[in-house]
Formats: sequence, structure tokens, C-alpha cells
Amino acid sequence: MGAMAFALAFGFSLNQLTLFGVILATGLVVDDGILVVEAIEVKLDQGMKPFQAALDAMGELTGAVISTSLVLMAVFIPVTFFPGTTGIVYKQFAVIMASAVAVSTFNAISFSPVCPPFSCGGKRNPMDPWRGSLGCLTVVLTGLRNGTEALLRC
Repeated sequence: MGAMAFALAFGFSLNQLTLFGVILATGLVVDDGILVVEAIEVKLDQGMKPFQAALDAMGELTGAVISTSLVLMAVFIPVTFFPGTTGIVYKQFAVIMASAVAVSTFNAISFSPVCPPFSCGGKRNPMDPWRGSLGCLTVVLTGLRNGTEALLRC
């Protein structure tokens, strides 16, 4: 959404290269948010209070999140300065990618730390298979594994 807002602000058309940038950016933008949420959940599992867990996790991760995002943007921003036809063609792609990473970084260091402390209230059971960001996937994969093992025994 943030990348598309930048595309609108820069007056870019919705063409194949812009859409490719959005699709490629989808894989890049979720990493930081997942990293932050999982780090906070680990702190919560260690018995920390939610606010302290968020502070500690962000103290450990903020530098890394910003650094990796700056490296990614440093790859795409120079493409906007390519001369000639190449620059015209790839400018939209580069701006979409860099803006998606920038918006994702802002989200990871501002909104993501707030979510786990408020959504994980009450007693936490570290052995609960539904716990965590990948809890549903864990339950589904465990069920598939158990079903496959049962079929192989027949």
C-alpha cells in the first residue's frame, strides 16, 4: 500500500514493471516485521512484561532493521539516476522497491513493536502450538505429518 502511494505521488502508471516491483517488494517487506514480532514473543515467553519485552527487543533490533533496509535502498536508488531509455524504464521499478522498503522499515520500528504486547494478553503457554506468528502453520503441518505417518503405516 505504501509503495502504491509513492507511485501515485510520483505520477507513475500501473504497468508491468511497476507491478513486478510490487510483487518483488512483497517478499522484502515482511521480513523486518516478522523479526520484530518474533523477538518480542521470545521476550514474552521468557516472562518479561509486554512493555519491557518490546523495549528490549527493539533495543536489540532497531539498528539491524535500519541497516538492512538502508542497504536494500542503496541497491535500488542509484537505478533512478540511470541515463537514457534504461533510466526511464527502470525508474518506476526502483522507486517502488525503495519506497516499499522505506515504508516497511517505518512500520517495523513503529507499529510492529506495539502489536505483540497488546495482542498477547493473559497467561502465555510456550508449548501452545497456536502461539506465535506461525502457530496456525505449525498446527497444519503437524496434522499433515501425522496423517502421512498414519498412511505410511497402513
